[in-house]
Amino acid sequence: MNYGWIVLILITLIEACSGFGRTSSLSPYVKDLCIDLDLTRSQLSGAYTLANLFAGFLLPFIGKFYDKCTTPNFLRMHITIFGGAFFTLSMLPFLHFGSFGNFLAFLLCFACVRSSVHAYGVVGHSMIATWFAKKRGFATGITCLVLSTIASAMPWINLQLHQFFRWQHVWLTVAICWFCFVFPLCGFIKKPKHAVTTSKKGTHFELNSIKQFLRQPIFWLILVALFFRAAQNTGIAFHL
Repeated sequence: MNYGWIVLILITLIEACSGFGRTSSLSPYVKDLCIDLDLTRSQLSGAYTLANLFAGFLLPFIGKFYDKCTTPNFLRMHITIFGGAFFTLSMLPFLHFGSFGNFLAFLLCFACVRSSVHAYGVVGHSMIATWFAKKRGFATGITCLVLSTIASAMPWINLQLHQFFRWQHVWLTVAICWFCFVFPLCGFIKKPKHAVTTSKKGTHFELNSIKQFLRQPIFWLILVALFFRAAQNTGIAFHL
């Protein structure tokens, strides 16, 4: 098997399993979260909405940061953020922050979770672009199949977990698994050698191109579209 396929499978599985931070996976725990954190459904949904929107607007900066560091280090950082956020969330009932403190902590932690989920997506798309110059369509199709299959199962998995475990235990387990099993995989996920940029002149030209793009109306139109897309898809499952 080509090493590119191994890289793609690993990052796709990481991105898919990060579905514990998505709306549909959070929904089974909403009632218990409201009781344990002294929050209403509207407050919980509002905190998640703000976190998701904030993470969405961070995407350009996440992508820019990815260009400046190695893929393993980029993933290690976001895996630490992802696992640390879930660990903090699992500890909230024992920290006794009060209603407003829990609201802020939930917002900040899920902003970290959602940012990390986006970061995994950035790496996945980058791996397809760099490893599969001649088979990008096929690689994208395989990736989407795996992601959609696991994403479809995530709500059912979380519903079954909810019947046997408290949300604190589930999220604590997610954090532990992320540190113990996902973190060591980062060293295997690398860009191919031909994708490494060494030309300072090329980098300078790229930066100028980015600055020109930021001045274009299409950039802000894309941001507005992302805003409404995130607003439409966030919090809906909380009220089903």
